[in-house]
This record gives sequence, structure tokens and C-alpha cells, in this order.
Amino acid sequence: METLLTQEQVAEMLGVQVRTVQNWRHHRPSPRGPRCVKVEGRIRYQPAEVRDYVRRNTMATVAVNPAT
Repeated sequence: METLLTQEQVAEMLGVQVRTVQNWRHHRPSPRGPRCVKVEGRIRYQPAEVRDYVRRNTMATVAVNPAT
């Protein structure tokens, strides 16, 4: 099993503030962001869940022809 990540590590990986990660978890009616687990009262993230979150939210880019 991979080492679980803290909220701070997830925020750093995704380039967002820790508060953003916390807000995702508390969003209603359903949480946003990667799924988390609670271990001994502490919030942790499985690296695979963070990677899956990034994959699910990756947008395809469209090549735009510059004006000539």
C-alpha cells in the first residue's frame, strides 16, 4: 500500500491552497475533489485517488490556428 497523503501534500501536488482541499471535502450536496479517508481522526488521501481525480478533471486541449 502506498503512503497516505496529508491535506498539505495534496494541496501542494495540485497547486491549490490547503483551504481549497478542505472546502472540496465539505462541499454539499456532495463532496468535490479527491476522495479521502479518516485515519485516527486525521484526513488522509490515497495517492491513487488523487491521480484519479486529476485524470477525471483533465480537459482536452484544442489546437487553435493562429490568424495568418
